[in-house]
Amino acid sequence: MKKVILLLGVCIGLFATSNAQVIFAVESPPALQGNYPLNYAKAADGWGVPDLTNPANAVLDTLVFVSDGTAADSLGCGTLTNGSQIAGKIAVVYRGSCQFGTKAKNAQNKGAVAVIIINNVPDDVTQFGMLGGDSGAAVVIPVIMISQDAGALLKNEIENGTVVGFIGNKFGYYNNDIGFTKANVLRPVEVARPHRITETSSEYSVELGAWVYNYGSDPQTNVTLNAQIVFNSNTIYNQTSSPISTLAPGDSVYITLPTFSQSTYLAGQYQFTYTASATLADEFAADNTLSGSLILNDDIYSLVPVDANRMPIASAFYRPSAATGDFETCIHFRDANASRMAVGGLFFAATTTAADSSSFPGTLIEANMYLWDNNFTDLDDPAFDISGLTSLAYGFYEFTLTSERGKIVYADFDNTIIMEDNKRYLFCVKTQDDYIYLGFNATIDYTTNIANYRQPVGPIFDGGTFYALGFGGDVTPAIALNMFDKNFVSIEEEQTANAIIPYPNPANQLINIPMKGINGLVNIDIMDINGRLIKTIRANVAGETLQVDVTGISNGQYSFRMTTSDGKVNTFKVVVNK
Repeated sequence: MKKVILLLGVCIGLFATSNAQVIFAVESPPALQGNYPLNYAKAADGWGVPDLTNPANAVLDTLVFVSDGTAADSLGCGTLTNGSQIAGKIAVVYRGSCQFGTKAKNAQNKGAVAVIIINNVPDDVTQFGMLGGDSGAAVVIPVIMISQDAGALLKNEIENGTVVGFIGNKFGYYNNDIGFTKANVLRPVEVARPHRITETSSEYSVELGAWVYNYGSDPQTNVTLNAQIVFNSNTIYNQTSSPISTLAPGDSVYITLPTFSQSTYLAGQYQFTYTASATLADEFAADNTLSGSLILNDDIYSLVPVDANRMPIASAFYRPSAATGDFETCIHFRDANASRMAVGGLFFAATTTAADSSSFPGTLIEANMYLWDNNFTDLDDPAFDISGLTSLAYGFYEFTLTSERGKIVYADFDNTIIMEDNKRYLFCVKTQDDYIYLGFNATIDYTTNIANYRQPVGPIFDGGTFYALGFGGDVTPAIALNMFDKNFVSIEEEQTANAIIPYPNPANQLINIPMKGINGLVNIDIMDINGRLIKTIRANVAGETLQVDVTGISNGQYSFRMTTSDGKVNTFKVVVNK
Protein backbone atom coordinates (compact mmCIF):
# COMPACT_ATOMS: atom_id res chain seq x y z
CA MET A 1 0.00 0.00 0.00
CA LYS A 2 1.39 3.42 -0.93
CA LYS A 3 1.79 6.11 1.65
CA VAL A 4 2.33 9.84 1.57
CA ILE A 5 5.17 10.90 3.82
CA LEU A 6 5.41 14.26 5.52
CA LEU A 7 8.70 15.94 6.31
CA LEU A 8 7.16 18.20 8.94
CA GLY A 9 5.36 20.34 6.39
CA VAL A 10 8.31 20.92 4.07
CA CYS A 11 7.98 18.31 1.35
CA ILE A 12 5.72 15.43 0.35
CA GLY A 13 6.89 12.46 -1.72
CA LEU A 14 7.07 8.67 -2.03
CA PHE A 15 9.58 6.42 -0.31
CA ALA A 16 11.49 3.94 -2.49
CA THR A 17 12.17 0.61 -0.82
CA SER A 18 15.43 0.32 -2.77
CA ASN A 19 16.81 2.93 -0.32
CA ALA A 20 17.82 0.05 1.92
CA GLN A 21 20.61 -0.98 -0.53
CA VAL A 22 22.24 2.44 -0.61
CA ILE A 23 24.20 3.59 2.42
CA PHE A 24 26.18 6.48 3.81
CA ALA A 25 28.83 5.26 6.20
CA VAL A 26 31.77 6.91 7.94
CA GLU A 27 35.03 4.97 7.71
CA SER A 28 37.11 7.38 9.79
CA PRO A 29 37.65 8.69 12.37
CA PRO A 30 37.00 5.46 14.36
CA ALA A 31 34.81 7.20 16.95
CA LEU A 32 32.27 8.11 14.24
CA GLN A 33 32.35 4.87 12.24
CA GLY A 34 29.00 3.44 11.24
CA ASN A 35 25.99 3.76 8.97
CA TYR A 36 23.88 6.93 9.02
CA PRO A 37 20.29 7.18 7.69
CA LEU A 38 20.11 8.89 4.32
CA ASN A 39 17.98 9.85 1.38
CA TYR A 40 19.43 10.04 -2.12
CA ALA A 41 18.68 11.72 -5.44
CA LYS A 42 17.15 9.58 -8.19
CA ALA A 43 16.63 10.15 -11.90
CA ALA A 44 12.86 9.78 -11.41
CA ASP A 45 12.89 12.95 -9.29
CA GLY A 46 14.41 15.16 -11.97
CA TRP A 47 18.13 14.44 -11.55
CA GLY A 48 20.89 13.39 -13.95
CA VAL A 49 22.67 11.52 -11.13
CA PRO A 50 24.10 8.01 -11.46
CA ASP A 51 22.14 5.03 -10.14
CA LEU A 52 23.46 4.51 -6.62
CA THR A 53 22.05 0.99 -6.45
CA ASN A 54 24.83 0.06 -8.93
CA PRO A 55 28.02 -0.61 -6.90
CA ALA A 56 30.12 0.81 -9.75
CA ASN A 57 28.83 4.29 -8.85
CA ALA A 58 29.89 4.19 -5.20
CA VAL A 59 32.10 6.98 -3.84
CA LEU A 60 34.67 6.84 -1.02
CA ASP A 61 36.38 10.13 -0.11
CA THR A 62 36.94 12.94 2.39
CA LEU A 63 34.08 15.27 3.38
CA VAL A 64 34.56 19.04 2.97
CA PHE A 65 32.16 21.88 3.78
CA VAL A 66 31.47 24.30 0.91
CA SER A 67 31.80 28.07 1.15
CA ASP A 68 30.04 30.54 -1.13
CA GLY A 69 31.38 33.70 0.45
CA THR A 70 28.14 34.69 2.16
CA ALA A 71 27.24 34.89 5.83
CA ALA A 72 25.48 31.54 5.45
CA ASP A 73 28.33 30.16 3.33
CA SER A 74 27.66 26.46 3.93
CA LEU A 75 24.26 26.70 2.20
CA GLY A 76 26.09 26.61 -1.14
CA CYS A 77 23.50 28.66 -2.99
CA GLY A 78 26.03 30.90 -4.76
CA THR A 79 29.25 30.33 -6.67
CA LEU A 80 31.61 28.46 -4.33
CA THR A 81 34.80 30.20 -3.21
CA ASN A 82 36.73 27.17 -1.89
CA GLY A 83 36.93 25.15 -5.08
CA SER A 84 40.48 23.96 -4.46
CA GLN A 85 39.37 22.26 -1.23
CA ILE A 86 36.26 20.73 -2.82
CA ALA A 87 37.82 19.33 -6.02
CA GLY A 88 37.98 15.55 -5.84
CA LYS A 89 36.17 15.47 -2.48
CA ILE A 90 32.63 14.96 -1.17
CA ALA A 91 31.09 18.41 -0.77
CA VAL A 92 28.91 19.05 2.30
CA VAL A 93 26.18 21.72 2.36
CA TYR A 94 23.27 22.58 4.61
CA ARG A 95 19.67 22.48 3.43
CA GLY A 96 17.84 25.81 3.04
CA SER A 97 17.36 28.97 0.93
CA CYS A 98 17.66 27.33 -2.52
CA GLN A 99 16.84 24.12 -4.38
CA PHE A 100 18.71 20.86 -3.81
CA GLY A 101 19.75 20.85 -7.47
CA THR A 102 21.25 24.34 -7.21
CA LYS A 103 23.46 23.33 -4.29
CA ALA A 104 24.61 20.14 -6.02
CA LYS A 105 25.32 21.89 -9.35
CA ASN A 106 27.44 24.56 -7.63
CA ALA A 107 29.52 21.85 -5.92
CA GLN A 108 29.83 19.83 -9.13
CA ASN A 109 31.09 22.93 -10.95
CA LYS A 110 34.06 23.01 -8.54
CA GLY A 111 34.96 19.36 -9.03
CA ALA A 112 33.13 17.64 -6.15
CA VAL A 113 32.75 13.87 -6.62
CA ALA A 114 29.52 13.76 -4.57
CA VAL A 115 27.33 16.01 -2.44
CA ILE A 116 25.94 15.53 1.06
CA ILE A 117 23.10 17.83 2.13
CA ILE A 118 22.58 18.12 5.90
CA ASN A 119 18.94 18.56 6.85
CA ASN A 120 18.04 21.79 8.64
CA VAL A 121 15.10 20.40 10.65
CA PRO A 122 15.05 17.42 13.07
CA ASP A 123 13.19 14.94 10.89
CA ASP A 124 13.58 11.47 9.40
CA VAL A 125 15.35 12.10 6.09
CA THR A 126 14.68 8.62 4.71
CA GLN A 127 10.99 9.17 4.13
CA PHE A 128 10.53 11.74 1.36
CA GLY A 129 11.48 12.45 -2.26
CA MET A 130 14.45 14.74 -3.09
CA LEU A 131 13.41 16.83 -6.10
CA GLY A 132 16.10 18.05 -8.49
CA GLY A 133 14.44 21.37 -9.29
CA ASP A 134 15.73 23.61 -12.06
CA SER A 135 19.35 22.36 -12.04
CA GLY A 136 18.93 18.70 -11.05
CA ALA A 137 19.06 17.32 -14.59
CA ALA A 138 22.56 18.79 -15.02
CA VAL A 139 23.91 17.10 -11.86
CA VAL A 140 25.77 13.89 -12.73
CA ILE A 141 27.40 13.10 -9.36
CA PRO A 142 25.76 11.31 -6.37
CA VAL A 143 23.66 13.51 -4.09
CA ILE A 144 22.39 12.39 -0.68
CA MET A 145 20.83 13.94 2.41
CA ILE A 146 21.62 13.06 6.03
CA SER A 147 19.82 14.09 9.21
CA GLN A 148 20.34 17.24 11.23
CA ASP A 149 21.54 15.11 14.17
CA ALA A 150 24.10 13.27 12.01
CA GLY A 151 25.35 16.59 10.61
CA ALA A 152 25.81 18.01 14.10
CA LEU A 153 27.68 14.89 15.17
CA LEU A 154 30.06 15.05 12.18
CA LYS A 155 30.47 18.84 11.93
CA ASN A 156 33.64 19.40 13.95
CA GLU A 157 35.49 16.48 12.38
CA ILE A 158 34.47 17.56 8.87
CA GLU A 159 35.89 21.01 9.58
CA ASN A 160 39.12 19.32 10.70
CA GLY A 161 39.27 17.39 7.43
CA THR A 162 39.25 13.97 9.09
CA VAL A 163 35.94 12.42 7.98
CA VAL A 164 36.11 9.82 5.21
CA GLY A 165 32.72 8.60 4.03
CA PHE A 166 31.29 5.96 1.72
CA ILE A 167 28.20 6.61 -0.44
CA GLY A 168 26.54 3.91 -2.53
CA ASN A 169 25.77 0.22 -2.74
CA LYS A 170 28.79 -1.64 -1.45
CA PHE A 171 28.04 -5.11 -2.87
CA GLY A 172 31.40 -6.13 -4.34
CA TYR A 173 33.13 -2.85 -3.51
CA TYR A 174 35.42 -4.48 -0.95
CA ASN A 175 37.10 -7.89 -1.04
CA ASN A 176 36.26 -8.83 2.55
CA ASP A 177 32.95 -7.45 3.77
CA ILE A 178 30.17 -9.16 5.70
CA GLY A 179 27.33 -7.48 7.57
CA PHE A 180 23.60 -6.88 7.95
CA THR A 181 20.98 -4.14 8.14
CA LYS A 182 18.28 -3.31 10.69
CA ALA A 183 15.80 -5.29 8.57
CA ASN A 184 17.90 -8.46 8.92
CA VAL A 185 17.86 -9.00 12.70
CA LEU A 186 15.38 -10.68 15.00
CA ARG A 187 14.59 -8.31 17.86
CA PRO A 188 12.35 -8.26 20.94
CA VAL A 189 8.74 -7.90 19.79
CA GLU A 190 8.45 -4.57 21.60
CA VAL A 191 10.75 -1.82 22.89
CA ALA A 192 8.93 -0.93 26.13
CA ARG A 193 6.98 -3.53 28.08
CA PRO A 194 5.39 -3.61 31.57
CA HIS A 195 7.48 -5.52 34.07
CA ARG A 196 4.31 -6.92 35.65
CA ILE A 197 3.87 -9.32 32.70
CA THR A 198 7.60 -10.03 32.39
CA GLU A 199 8.63 -11.48 35.73
CA THR A 200 10.07 -14.96 35.02
CA SER A 201 11.45 -17.11 32.18
CA SER A 202 8.11 -18.89 31.86
CA GLU A 203 6.46 -15.54 31.09
CA TYR A 204 8.95 -14.01 28.69
CA SER A 205 11.88 -14.90 26.46
CA VAL A 206 13.53 -13.50 23.34
CA GLU A 207 14.55 -15.49 20.27
CA LEU A 208 17.79 -14.23 18.72
CA GLY A 209 19.14 -14.52 15.19
CA ALA A 210 20.04 -12.57 12.05
CA TRP A 211 20.62 -12.78 8.32
CA VAL A 212 24.32 -12.24 7.60
CA TYR A 213 25.34 -11.18 4.07
CA ASN A 214 28.63 -11.42 2.19
CA TYR A 215 28.72 -8.02 0.50
CA GLY A 216 32.34 -8.49 -0.62
CA SER A 217 33.88 -9.90 -3.78
CA ASP A 218 35.74 -12.75 -2.04
CA PRO A 219 34.39 -15.84 -0.25
CA GLN A 220 34.39 -15.51 3.55
CA THR A 221 35.25 -18.32 5.95
CA ASN A 222 34.26 -19.09 9.54
CA VAL A 223 31.41 -16.59 9.59
CA THR A 224 29.87 -16.25 13.05
CA LEU A 225 27.16 -14.23 14.78
CA ASN A 226 27.50 -13.07 18.37
CA ALA A 227 24.84 -11.52 20.59
CA GLN A 228 25.38 -9.82 23.92
CA ILE A 229 22.79 -8.41 26.33
CA VAL A 230 23.82 -5.94 29.00
CA PHE A 231 21.74 -4.97 32.05
CA ASN A 232 22.94 -2.45 34.65
CA SER A 233 26.43 -2.54 33.07
CA ASN A 234 26.59 -6.33 33.50
CA THR A 235 26.73 -8.70 30.52
CA ILE A 236 24.00 -11.24 31.24
CA TYR A 237 24.02 -12.98 27.83
CA ASN A 238 26.97 -13.67 25.51
CA GLN A 239 26.56 -16.33 22.82
CA THR A 240 28.41 -16.97 19.56
CA SER A 241 27.14 -19.26 16.81
CA SER A 242 29.01 -22.20 15.34
CA PRO A 243 31.07 -20.96 12.35
CA ILE A 244 29.73 -21.12 8.80
CA SER A 245 32.66 -22.65 6.91
CA THR A 246 32.22 -20.64 3.69
CA LEU A 247 29.91 -17.82 2.58
CA ALA A 248 30.12 -17.05 -1.13
CA PRO A 249 30.07 -13.47 -2.50
CA GLY A 250 26.52 -12.14 -2.70
CA ASP A 251 25.20 -15.01 -0.58
CA SER A 252 23.52 -14.84 2.83
CA VAL A 253 22.76 -17.14 5.73
CA TYR A 254 20.31 -17.00 8.62
CA ILE A 255 22.08 -17.75 11.90
CA THR A 256 20.18 -18.58 15.08
CA LEU A 257 21.42 -18.20 18.64
CA PRO A 258 20.14 -19.65 21.95
CA THR A 259 16.99 -18.03 23.29
CA PHE A 260 17.52 -15.34 25.92
CA SER A 261 15.60 -15.69 29.18
CA GLN A 262 16.03 -14.87 32.85
CA SER A 263 14.74 -16.84 35.82
CA THR A 264 13.74 -13.47 37.29
CA TYR A 265 13.56 -10.24 35.30
CA LEU A 266 14.31 -6.91 36.92
CA ALA A 267 12.83 -3.64 35.70
CA GLY A 268 15.19 -1.51 33.63
CA GLN A 269 16.86 -1.39 30.22
CA TYR A 270 18.22 -4.49 28.50
CA GLN A 271 20.67 -3.44 25.76
CA PHE A 272 21.33 -6.07 23.07
CA THR A 273 24.09 -6.02 20.43
CA TYR A 274 24.58 -8.29 17.42
CA THR A 275 28.06 -8.63 15.86
CA ALA A 276 29.02 -10.55 12.69
CA SER A 277 32.62 -11.75 12.20
CA ALA A 278 34.72 -13.84 9.81
CA THR A 279 38.32 -15.10 9.56
CA LEU A 280 39.62 -12.20 7.50
CA ALA A 281 39.55 -8.65 8.83
CA ASP A 282 36.47 -6.86 7.54
CA GLU A 283 37.27 -3.93 5.27
CA PHE A 284 33.97 -2.26 6.09
CA ALA A 285 33.10 -2.92 9.72
CA ALA A 286 30.43 -0.22 9.98
CA ASP A 287 27.58 -2.71 9.37
CA ASN A 288 28.96 -5.60 11.40
CA THR A 289 27.25 -4.44 14.60
CA LEU A 290 23.67 -3.46 15.45
CA SER A 291 22.22 -2.55 18.84
CA GLY A 292 18.77 -2.13 20.33
CA SER A 293 17.02 -2.23 23.67
CA LEU A 294 14.10 -3.57 25.67
CA ILE A 295 12.82 -1.46 28.56
CA LEU A 296 10.86 -3.17 31.33
CA ASN A 297 8.90 -0.51 33.21
CA ASP A 298 5.76 0.13 35.23
CA ASP A 299 3.17 1.43 32.79
CA ILE A 300 4.25 1.95 29.18
CA TYR A 301 3.93 -0.50 26.28
CA SER A 302 5.47 0.58 22.97
CA LEU A 303 6.66 -1.08 19.77
CA VAL A 304 8.82 1.93 18.90
CA PRO A 305 11.77 3.57 20.67
CA VAL A 306 10.88 5.79 23.61
CA ASP A 307 12.58 8.91 24.98
CA ALA A 308 13.98 9.49 28.48
CA ASN A 309 10.41 9.94 29.76
CA ARG A 310 9.36 6.71 28.04
CA MET A 311 7.19 8.56 25.55
CA PRO A 312 7.07 7.09 22.01
CA ILE A 313 9.33 8.80 19.47
CA ALA A 314 7.48 9.84 16.29
CA SER A 315 10.26 10.24 13.72
CA ALA A 316 8.03 10.36 10.63
CA PHE A 317 4.41 11.18 9.78
CA TYR A 318 2.36 9.32 7.18
CA ARG A 319 -1.06 9.06 5.59
CA PRO A 320 -2.17 6.95 2.61
CA SER A 321 -1.35 8.47 -0.78
CA ALA A 322 -5.04 8.38 -1.72
CA ALA A 323 -6.79 8.55 1.63
CA THR A 324 -10.53 7.89 1.38
CA GLY A 325 -12.51 8.44 4.55
CA ASP A 326 -11.20 7.39 7.95
CA PHE A 327 -7.48 6.71 8.36
CA GLU A 328 -6.57 4.63 11.42
CA THR A 329 -3.20 3.36 12.61
CA CYS A 330 -3.01 0.52 15.12
CA ILE A 331 -0.67 -1.68 17.14
CA HIS A 332 -1.44 -5.30 17.98
CA PHE A 333 -1.17 -6.70 21.52
CA ARG A 334 -1.60 -10.20 22.92
CA ASP A 335 -0.05 -11.74 26.04
CA ALA A 336 -0.51 -14.84 28.15
CA ASN A 337 -0.57 -12.73 31.33
CA ALA A 338 -2.58 -9.78 30.05
CA SER A 339 -5.17 -10.19 32.81
CA ARG A 340 -2.71 -8.63 35.25
CA MET A 341 -2.91 -5.35 33.36
CA ALA A 342 -5.37 -2.56 32.64
CA VAL A 343 -5.24 0.10 29.93
CA GLY A 344 -6.27 3.71 30.46
CA GLY A 345 -5.40 5.48 27.21
CA LEU A 346 -2.93 6.08 24.37
CA PHE A 347 0.03 8.35 23.63
CA PHE A 348 0.47 9.39 20.00
CA ALA A 349 1.39 12.28 17.69
CA ALA A 350 -0.11 13.95 14.62
CA THR A 351 0.79 16.85 12.38
CA THR A 352 0.06 18.67 9.10
CA THR A 353 1.96 20.34 6.31
CA ALA A 354 2.96 23.95 6.96
CA ALA A 355 0.27 25.03 4.51
CA ASP A 356 -2.42 23.28 6.58
CA SER A 357 -1.10 24.31 9.99
CA SER A 358 -3.86 26.88 10.50
CA SER A 359 -6.38 24.01 10.37
CA PHE A 360 -4.60 22.09 13.13
CA PRO A 361 -6.17 23.81 16.19
CA GLY A 362 -9.58 22.23 16.69
CA THR A 363 -8.57 18.95 15.02
CA LEU A 364 -9.88 15.94 16.92
CA ILE A 365 -8.08 12.57 16.90
CA GLU A 366 -9.90 9.50 18.18
CA ALA A 367 -8.32 6.75 20.29
CA ASN A 368 -9.82 3.27 20.21
CA MET A 369 -9.31 -0.06 21.93
CA TYR A 370 -10.77 -3.06 20.10
CA LEU A 371 -11.11 -6.70 21.04
CA TRP A 372 -9.91 -8.65 17.98
CA ASP A 373 -11.75 -11.88 18.61
CA ASN A 374 -11.11 -13.66 15.30
CA ASN A 375 -9.82 -17.19 15.78
CA PHE A 376 -6.60 -17.53 13.76
CA THR A 377 -3.06 -18.75 14.39
CA ASP A 378 -0.94 -16.41 12.28
CA LEU A 379 -0.87 -14.35 9.09
CA ASP A 380 -0.74 -17.51 6.97
CA ASP A 381 -3.86 -19.02 8.52
CA PRO A 382 -6.71 -19.12 5.97
CA ALA A 383 -8.96 -17.91 8.79
CA PHE A 384 -6.91 -14.73 9.23
CA ASP A 385 -9.05 -11.62 8.94
CA ILE A 386 -9.36 -8.20 10.53
CA SER A 387 -13.08 -8.04 11.06
CA GLY A 388 -15.62 -8.41 13.81
CA LEU A 389 -13.79 -5.96 16.05
CA THR A 390 -15.54 -5.11 19.30
CA SER A 391 -15.03 -1.59 20.65
CA LEU A 392 -14.01 -1.73 24.31
CA ALA A 393 -12.90 1.84 25.01
CA TYR A 394 -12.92 5.20 23.30
CA GLY A 395 -11.13 8.48 23.86
CA PHE A 396 -10.08 11.55 21.93
CA TYR A 397 -7.67 14.44 21.94
CA GLU A 398 -8.55 17.84 20.52
CA PHE A 399 -5.56 19.92 19.51
CA THR A 400 -5.80 23.55 20.55
CA LEU A 401 -2.39 24.93 19.53
CA THR A 402 -0.45 24.90 16.28
CA SER A 403 2.66 24.24 18.39
CA GLU A 404 1.26 20.78 19.22
CA ARG A 405 2.04 19.62 15.67
CA GLY A 406 4.36 16.62 15.93
CA LYS A 407 4.25 16.51 19.75
CA ILE A 408 3.28 13.44 21.78
CA VAL A 409 -0.14 13.87 23.40
CA TYR A 410 -2.40 11.65 25.50
CA ALA A 411 -5.97 10.50 24.89
CA ASP A 412 -7.69 9.12 27.99
CA PHE A 413 -10.17 6.26 27.47
CA ASP A 414 -13.75 6.59 28.69
CA ASN A 415 -13.34 3.19 30.37
CA THR A 416 -10.36 1.63 32.10
CA ILE A 417 -10.19 -1.88 30.64
CA ILE A 418 -8.75 -4.94 32.36
CA MET A 419 -7.50 -7.25 29.62
CA GLU A 420 -7.84 -11.01 29.26
CA ASP A 421 -5.08 -13.57 28.83
CA ASN A 422 -4.20 -14.57 25.23
CA LYS A 423 -6.83 -12.30 23.70
CA ARG A 424 -5.89 -10.14 20.73
CA TYR A 425 -6.37 -6.38 20.97
CA LEU A 426 -5.90 -3.51 18.55
CA PHE A 427 -5.05 -0.06 19.92
CA CYS A 428 -5.65 2.61 17.31
CA VAL A 429 -5.68 6.32 16.63
CA LYS A 430 -8.02 7.61 13.93
CA THR A 431 -8.50 10.77 11.93
CA GLN A 432 -11.29 11.77 9.59
CA ASP A 433 -9.34 14.74 8.18
CA ASP A 434 -7.34 14.26 4.98
CA TYR A 435 -4.82 16.93 5.97
CA ILE A 436 -3.64 15.00 9.04
CA TYR A 437 -0.52 12.84 9.13
CA LEU A 438 -0.21 10.35 12.01
CA GLY A 439 3.05 9.59 13.80
CA PHE A 440 5.26 6.59 12.99
CA ASN A 441 8.83 5.54 13.72
CA ALA A 442 11.25 4.30 11.05
CA THR A 443 14.40 3.77 13.12
CA ILE A 444 13.78 0.07 13.80
CA ASP A 445 12.57 -2.62 11.42
CA TYR A 446 10.31 -5.58 12.23
CA THR A 447 10.69 -7.28 8.81
CA THR A 448 12.55 -10.33 10.18
CA ASN A 449 10.20 -10.52 13.18
CA ILE A 450 7.18 -10.66 10.87
CA ALA A 451 8.84 -13.36 8.73
CA ASN A 452 9.72 -15.39 11.83
CA TYR A 453 6.59 -15.07 13.99
CA ARG A 454 4.02 -14.34 11.25
CA GLN A 455 2.07 -12.08 13.61
CA PRO A 456 0.62 -8.63 12.84
CA VAL A 457 2.52 -5.62 14.17
CA GLY A 458 1.06 -2.32 12.96
CA PRO A 459 -2.13 -2.70 10.87
CA ILE A 460 -3.72 0.37 9.30
CA PHE A 461 -7.27 1.11 8.19
CA ASP A 462 -8.04 3.17 5.09
CA GLY A 463 -11.05 3.46 2.82
CA GLY A 464 -13.05 0.86 4.71
CA THR A 465 -10.28 -1.78 4.59
CA PHE A 466 -7.74 -3.01 7.12
CA TYR A 467 -4.22 -3.75 5.86
CA ALA A 468 -2.59 -6.30 8.15
CA LEU A 469 1.02 -5.33 7.40
CA GLY A 470 0.34 -1.59 7.50
CA PHE A 471 2.96 0.37 5.55
CA GLY A 472 5.52 -2.43 6.00
CA GLY A 473 7.88 -3.76 8.64
CA ASP A 474 10.22 -0.78 8.31
CA VAL A 475 7.73 1.73 9.77
CA THR A 476 5.68 1.24 12.93
CA PRO A 477 2.90 3.39 14.44
CA ALA A 478 4.31 5.61 17.20
CA ILE A 479 1.60 4.62 19.68
CA ALA A 480 2.27 3.82 23.34
CA LEU A 481 -0.21 2.32 25.78
CA ASN A 482 -0.80 3.62 29.29
CA MET A 483 -0.83 0.08 30.72
CA PHE A 484 -0.73 -0.49 34.48
CA ASP A 485 -1.34 -3.07 37.18
CA LYS A 486 -5.07 -3.86 37.37
CA ASN A 487 -4.94 -3.40 41.15
CA PHE A 488 -4.86 0.35 40.54
CA VAL A 489 -8.12 0.34 38.58
CA SER A 490 -10.14 1.18 41.69
CA ILE A 491 -8.16 4.41 41.98
CA GLU A 492 -8.94 5.24 38.36
CA GLU A 493 -12.64 4.60 38.94
CA GLU A 494 -12.60 6.81 42.04
CA GLN A 495 -11.23 9.62 39.90
CA THR A 496 -14.16 9.27 37.47
CA ALA A 497 -16.71 9.15 40.25
CA ASN A 498 -15.45 12.40 41.74
CA ALA A 499 -15.17 14.06 38.30
CA ILE A 500 -11.67 15.47 38.91
CA ILE A 501 -10.57 16.08 35.33
CA PRO A 502 -7.54 18.40 35.13
CA TYR A 503 -6.93 20.54 32.06
CA PRO A 504 -5.14 21.14 29.79
CA ASN A 505 -3.73 17.65 29.70
CA PRO A 506 -0.95 17.43 28.49
CA ALA A 507 0.16 20.66 30.18
CA ASN A 508 3.22 22.77 29.47
CA GLN A 509 2.96 25.57 32.07
CA LEU A 510 -0.13 25.41 34.27
CA ILE A 511 -2.54 22.60 35.09
CA ASN A 512 -6.06 23.56 36.26
CA ILE A 513 -7.65 21.26 38.84
CA PRO A 514 -11.42 21.77 39.30
CA MET A 515 -12.37 21.93 43.00
CA LYS A 516 -16.14 22.16 42.72
CA GLY A 517 -17.70 21.00 46.01
CA ILE A 518 -14.31 20.84 47.77
CA ASN A 519 -13.58 23.21 50.66
CA GLY A 520 -10.73 23.49 53.10
CA LEU A 521 -7.16 22.24 53.09
CA VAL A 522 -6.02 19.93 50.28
CA ASN A 523 -2.71 18.10 49.99
CA ILE A 524 -1.47 17.10 46.52
CA ASP A 525 1.46 14.72 46.03
CA ILE A 526 2.94 14.57 42.51
CA MET A 527 4.75 11.30 41.70
CA ASP A 528 6.64 10.18 38.58
CA ILE A 529 5.98 6.91 36.76
CA ASN A 530 8.41 5.13 39.12
CA GLY A 531 6.45 6.24 42.17
CA ARG A 532 9.01 8.81 43.31
CA LEU A 533 7.61 11.92 45.03
CA ILE A 534 8.42 14.96 42.85
CA LYS A 535 6.50 17.74 44.56
CA THR A 536 3.93 18.34 47.32
CA ILE A 537 1.39 21.16 47.21
CA ARG A 538 -0.81 22.34 50.11
CA ALA A 539 -3.58 24.86 49.58
CA ASN A 540 -6.83 26.12 51.08
CA VAL A 541 -9.64 26.01 48.53
CA ALA A 542 -13.27 27.07 48.48
CA GLY A 543 -14.67 25.37 45.42
CA GLU A 544 -12.56 27.36 42.96
CA THR A 545 -10.19 25.93 40.33
CA LEU A 546 -6.69 25.35 41.69
CA GLN A 547 -3.80 26.18 39.34
CA VAL A 548 -0.57 24.19 39.67
CA ASP A 549 2.65 25.41 38.03
CA VAL A 550 4.43 22.54 36.21
CA THR A 551 7.15 24.58 34.48
CA GLY A 552 9.76 23.14 36.85
CA ILE A 553 8.74 19.54 36.17
CA SER A 554 10.40 17.50 33.40
CA ASN A 555 8.36 16.13 30.50
CA GLY A 556 6.60 12.86 31.29
CA GLN A 557 3.55 11.27 32.88
CA TYR A 558 2.81 11.96 36.56
CA SER A 559 0.32 10.71 39.11
CA PHE A 560 -1.43 13.37 41.24
CA ARG A 561 -2.78 12.14 44.58
CA MET A 562 -5.05 14.70 46.24
CA THR A 563 -6.21 14.27 49.85
CA THR A 564 -8.94 16.58 51.15
CA SER A 565 -9.56 17.71 54.73
CA ASP A 566 -12.30 15.10 55.18
CA GLY A 567 -9.89 12.28 54.27
CA LYS A 568 -11.14 11.59 50.73
CA VAL A 569 -8.52 10.69 48.13
CA ASN A 570 -8.62 11.51 44.41
CA THR A 571 -5.96 10.28 42.00
CA PHE A 572 -5.49 11.34 38.39
CA LYS A 573 -2.76 11.36 35.77
CA VAL A 574 -1.22 14.41 34.12
CA VAL A 575 1.19 14.52 31.19
CA VAL A 576 3.75 17.34 31.12
CA ASN A 577 4.86 18.09 27.56
CA LYS A 578 6.75 21.36 27.06
